[in-house]
Amino acid sequence: MILFIGDFVRLHESKQWLEVTDIEPHDICVLQDGDRVCAAAEYIAEAKSKIEYAGTRVSATGFKFLEKFKAGE
Repeated sequence: MILFIGDFVRLHESKQWLEVTDIEPHDICVLQDGDRVCAAAEYIAEAKSKIEYAGTRVSATGFKFLEKFKAGE
């Protein structure tokens, strides 16, 4: 798995997305909470670039707004 500083990852059995803040030798990613994890599918369930992650958040927010607008709230 190829990751870059600024990417976001979700670990297996977690709903939380964490930003990759540093990359150490042997493909070890340092996450925003200080944890270190190997950049491998064994540990990382999903990965998104910063742009993909931002787009997902904006799309979800925009969709909720549209639902409220259609309901007349």
